[in-house]
Amino acid sequence: MTSPTALAEAADRRWHLLATALLLIACKAGISAAAVLAEPPITTYLDWAEMATALAALAVALWLLFFKFMKVPAHLRHRFLNMEGFVASTIQKAFKLSWLVTFVALTILAPASRRFTTIPGEFFMQSLLALMLGVFSVAFFLMNASGEEDEGPIDA
Repeated sequence: MTSPTALAEAADRRWHLLATALLLIACKAGISAAAVLAEPPITTYLDWAEMATALAALAVALWLLFFKFMKVPAHLRHRFLNMEGFVASTIQKAFKLSWLVTFVALTILAPASRRFTTIPGEFFMQSLLALMLGVFSVAFFLMNASGEEDEGPIDA
């Protein structure tokens, strides 16, 4: 029988793996944005780096799904997916911060993008995706490492 403490620790590790996968996807999007502006000899290396980060993110996601989630007995999965506790509240705060930063960036980039007509739209989309996922992952890791459960300006 799996103890509630073991399930809580497993759920916390699941959130850490999810944040790691999202950080890898942010890196992939950042590399993709750089590839849009790069010169042809460099794009080859950026394509390889993009493929490597995508495969790493896929590996983490598959590890999370098959080895972390599927090992939990079916009758205990609802506890495993529970959104309570410090790590779950930290992930919610990181999501809020991520969306806040992304919308601020969108408000700044919307008028500025009209001046940069030579830059393809794909660059802006990939950059915003990298920003959103990167801010989320870094904020989650920093908030989780600090271990403080205080009510900050990010709380709604």
